[in-house]
Amino acid sequence: MLYLCDIFCFPSHREGFGYSIIEASALEKPIICSNIYGLKYTCIDHETGLKHKVKSTKSLLDKMTYAINEPEVMKQMGKKGRVFVNENFSEAKVLKKWNEFYFMLKYVLYYFTCWKIRTISSLQSHTFFIYCAIS
Repeated sequence: MLYLCDIFCFPSHREGFGYSIIEASALEKPIICSNIYGLKYTCIDHETGLKHKVKSTKSLLDKMTYAINEPEVMKQMGKKGRVFVNENFSEAKVLKKWNEFYFMLKYVLYYFTCWKIRTISSLQSHTFFIYCAIS
């Protein structure tokens, strides 16, 4: 279905992370989405798509009208969206970021648990379990 559309419109009120926007951008579909925190890093306003005000049908209609009247501009946004996804959400890049996060978390938890073991005797067994789980 996504292959058939010219523009991907995603008027969400709340969103954790815009995986569907990443998928649409990977297919060079220009995006129209809500200007909400969960979509902050998946669509760049006026570069990979257009963002409308949350819960504003007028703002959404304005963006849709613009998209219909400017098909070449929207096509360029779709192409930029694919480049953006390839640069920021490739498998290699995502795995690298998760790996960096994991090792940073392991480092922080290791030093946190060592401090807890030395200073709070009542939590030693619980803290030691956390240490064992991440080592």
